[in-house]
Amino acid sequence: MKRVCGLLALIMVLAALPLSSGPLSAQAPDFDIPGGHFYTQANGQGGAGGTGFSITDDGGVPFWTQFQELGGVDRLGFVSSRRFDYNGFPSQATQKYILQWQPGGLFFLNIFDELSAMGKDSYLETVRSIPKPTVFNEAGQSFDQIIAARLALLDANPAIKAVYMADPDPVRAHGLPTTGIVDIGPALVVRNQRDAIQQWTVNTPFANAGDVTIVNGGDIAKEAGLVPQGAATPEAAPGTTPAPAPTTPTPVPTGPQYQYNPQGGISWLPNCGLVQIRVRIQQPDGTGINNVRVMIAAAAGGWSTTSVATGQEGRDIGWTNVVLRTDPVDESWNVWVINDAGNQASPVVNVVTDTNDCTPTGTGHQVATVTFVNAPAVSQPAQPAQPAVSAPFPFVSGFSSWEPNCGLTAVKIKVLDQAGDALNGVIFHIESGDGTWSATSRETGSEGYDDGMTDFILRQEPVAETWKVWTVDPKGFRLSDTVFVPTDTGPCLPGEEGHQVASLQFQKVGQIVTPTPVYPYSQAGISWAANCALTQLNFRIRDRAGNLIDGLRVHVETDGNTWSADSLPTGSTGQGAGVTNIWLSDSPFAVRLNVFVRDNDGNPMSNVFALDTTDQDCSGAGHQVATIDFVRSN
Repeated sequence: MKRVCGLLALIMVLAALPLSSGPLSAQAPDFDIPGGHFYTQANGQGGAGGTGFSITDDGGVPFWTQFQELGGVDRLGFVSSRRFDYNGFPSQATQKYILQWQPGGLFFLNIFDELSAMGKDSYLETVRSIPKPTVFNEAGQSFDQIIAARLALLDANPAIKAVYMADPDPVRAHGLPTTGIVDIGPALVVRNQRDAIQQWTVNTPFANAGDVTIVNGGDIAKEAGLVPQGAATPEAAPGTTPAPAPTTPTPVPTGPQYQYNPQGGISWLPNCGLVQIRVRIQQPDGTGINNVRVMIAAAAGGWSTTSVATGQEGRDIGWTNVVLRTDPVDESWNVWVINDAGNQASPVVNVVTDTNDCTPTGTGHQVATVTFVNAPAVSQPAQPAQPAVSAPFPFVSGFSSWEPNCGLTAVKIKVLDQAGDALNGVIFHIESGDGTWSATSRETGSEGYDDGMTDFILRQEPVAETWKVWTVDPKGFRLSDTVFVPTDTGPCLPGEEGHQVASLQFQKVGQIVTPTPVYPYSQAGISWAANCALTQLNFRIRDRAGNLIDGLRVHVETDGNTWSADSLPTGSTGQGAGVTNIWLSDSPFAVRLNVFVRDNDGNPMSNVFALDTTDQDCSGAGHQVATIDFVRSN
């Protein structure tokens, strides 16, 4: 379908950027080429390596001429892709726009409408804090009436409106608003058809409270997969030859051979609000592969997580990702592919994030992209610096057997020490495949269990579900890889082949060393109210500026881990922004509880805070209803 400039658009940044136009030199980051210009600045390496992107007037498509007439780098950002075909028209990305040549001339592609059509609204909201577009009832209105009504949405925030109206042709520059002013906590945001404009309510590394910024639409298009991978890959300048790769001898196949192997290097994007590893799994011909998971672990040990399978939960074919932090961090991570049994299926790739310049045109390493190809290496060199599958963790895991059972779905676990003897005192985490339910086991060898044994009773009937199980320490830190346990509703009578009761075995192979974590949230206060008809915990979570924050959960468990639960995300219970709760009982109830904030992936976001409810004095000074405040402290 033909898309033109007018009602629809993309995200951009207003920051002025220098335009180099001098003669070619060894140090020149951009330079003239026949019929156009060559830019290295957006090649993902901060201009290093000599690769980049050409913009020319070739083929009768005057992208270079139009680029200059529209204001060049100052208005459009650096060129960030090769030419590509989109909906039948020649197109090319800059940092702020995607240019498209149509019979009527040059238009800006409607990036965010295209991303909506691709099903990317949830991704934009979750990862980029860009709200979903509002559905307007504009039937029967003229275009002028629509423009007037949409622009009136900006009146709610004069600072955002001033930035929007600062362009000589604001509708062409931004498109019309597709939301009102939305409060996302750290910023007030309006999503337009061609960009999203943000006014920050807190100080950030790149903006002070009150500042207004605009997002790079072309960069978002590349990140979200709108720009084809081939077009997003930097090229050598015309008439030049890239430096040849150093010649190395053919390696002796002394190391392990895996189904998947890394392809190319790590590409980077700066980001002041996100540390993330994006992973592409593909065939040798570039076709994406779905339903493959990766493991990501802190290289220092003590933390790891398993990704969502590629292509699932709104991700593009062959893509998955793990959000690691909401602030830049100097940290080393290990990434590897795992198979359906949770075992290592690729070499480990080390990814080192940093706190360097995270602004949109900065050189910071905050968002990494790693590609693995389904092509077992003919000869795999030994990799002594990279850990084997068990290296990040002190326990290794594996299946033992299945049992059919028509009245039970369960997981039995046996743990051995390094000598092969039963090991007591080990606990496990289990969760459903989608992560919406989780529990912690009793310690192995505790009362009622044989030495080295514990279990999870999951259902009183057969159920088809893939469960995720791993060892944890008392603070919840992972101590093993994930074992995926696919139970089913198959033949469940004795002697049949149903998968209802799984028996797993774990063995300790190394020392347990848990680093002292530094969490972003801390407990800031607690108040109590007496209540003779209720025992309940209420939670409020705030950022450093005191603003209530949505989207975080609170984990609660009894002392000894015999019961646990997770709250709904803050802001989703109808009690207001930043608020959630957990109901415990419809009467006074005495119990010691451990409480901590967690993210949607289950990772702890605060230290554990202990509290005691009471069953006494419910009409006076009793402790039945607690209100607990957490605040972001770093």
